[in-house]
Amino acid sequence: MTFALCDFNRILINFIIVSSLTKKFKLAADRLPDAKANYVQLSNSLSDDLVTKWKKEEEKAMEKCGEALDIYNVQLEKGMLHVNAIN
Repeated sequence: MTFALCDFNRILINFIIVSSLTKKFKLAADRLPDAKANYVQLSNSLSDDLVTKWKKEEEKAMEKCGEALDIYNVQLEKGMLHVNAIN
């Protein structure tokens, strides 16, 4: 009896996880065209110098790893604060 209950719980948890991931995947797939359009719009509005600077920062961060990847956290936090200030 206990073994069957454990199996049932495992199956139920797997179903819930798969269901949740499926919903998230569908949502991400639905939003992809908007994300691509916004990315292209942002890319077109940036100066070549800034893009070059960011690419160099990315290369350094990927080579060094660890704390060097913190450059993304700072930019993300600034972006989040900026978005919150607009709303």
